[in-house]
Amino acid sequence: MSLLIYLLASLVFTVMLGFLIAERRGRKIKPAERLVVLLVLLSVLALSFWELYRY
Repeated sequence: MSLLIYLLASLVFTVMLGFLIAERRGRKIKPAERLVVLLVLLSVLALSFWELYRY
């Protein structure tokens, strides 16, 4: 389970970095895209805290 959390976190970080690069190049990022990335990031954080405090 913790490996899945790390993989999801790295995926979200990569997507957010891609969004930053795309915005610097002039591409507009849709609010729906931002919302999806934010929701995935929050779920990864919730899963990681749940893993930490489960024991």
